[in-house]
Amino acid sequence: MSKPRVPRQTPPRSVPSAWQAALAGGAADPLKRAEWLASLDHQLRIALPLQLAAHARLANVDGNRLVYSVDGPAWSSRLRLSGDAILEAARSLGLAVDALAIRVVRMPAQPGVGVTPPTPRGSASGSERNALRTVRALIAQGPAGDPGDENAPKSTRADRLRARRPSRPEGAS
Repeated sequence: MSKPRVPRQTPPRSVPSAWQAALAGGAADPLKRAEWLASLDHQLRIALPLQLAAHARLANVDGNRLVYSVDGPAWSSRLRLSGDAILEAARSLGLAVDALAIRVVRMPAQPGVGVTPPTPRGSASGSERNALRTVRALIAQGPAGDPGDENAPKSTRADRLRARRPSRPEGAS
């Protein structure tokens, strides 16, 4: 009797992730550079003062200079004061840099910092809608509330005079 034939199994091939596929394709050079810059930014962040690190980001290494982007002129000044420490840290990582360029940009230096997504219209909860209705009703009532309410605003002489004066038609001046 012959043995039943078992199909030969090939080892499973791993499916590359989208990131690995992109790095293997023709767009690999810019993606590898962006990954390298992000890694370098992370390593140089240690040389920055703690408050400044949230507002400054390494944007590029252009020849012999580091290019940083910051989110305001005050942070640009603080980064310039820390320039020697940053350049020393970059040299210790093997970069041949001797200058620091700073660009002020009008957006958060780190993705996601200080950015809150807008809430879509109509997404208020039931309690928020009820509170808004109550506020609108109180505004429509005007300052004259319950006459017996001791916390109600007191009417002034100008309010009493305005109440006595007849309203003008729209076209009259």
